[in-house]
Amino acid sequence: MADEDDFDATPELQEFIVLSIGMGLDNLQKEHSLVPMLVSVENDQYAIGALAVDADQVMTAAANHVASLPTATNRYALVFTGRIGVGDDLSHAVIAQAGERGALHGHTIFQTYDPNTFVATSEPQYAGHADQLLRR
Repeated sequence: MADEDDFDATPELQEFIVLSIGMGLDNLQKEHSLVPMLVSVENDQYAIGALAVDADQVMTAAANHVASLPTATNRYALVFTGRIGVGDDLSHAVIAQAGERGALHGHTIFQTYDPNTFVATSEPQYAGHADQLLRR
């Protein structure tokens, strides 16, 4: 687990990450699956796009999509499901890799869920820095 002291996201990005993870959990509860999605904010308007690609292509597709966003876009989050080590367990989680314009790096946050009920089993937790995809 990463050191919470490394979590230097602005309050706006923190709120956006929690909202994005919540959107992922909502989708997971309704559909029992989650296609990786990219959530972004431009001039206080939210946009959501599904990344319907093979698992090994998600990061490349996300980077390409973020690179094509308008310059007025100030935050993004790539939201997907995965397994993450929590203590001695490997838990199911909704994971968000997010960033904001002008930051040196992005952040990875996750929230675990029960794979049978798709209900959250933890609060969002910080996992560490991520690549900053919003470079221009």
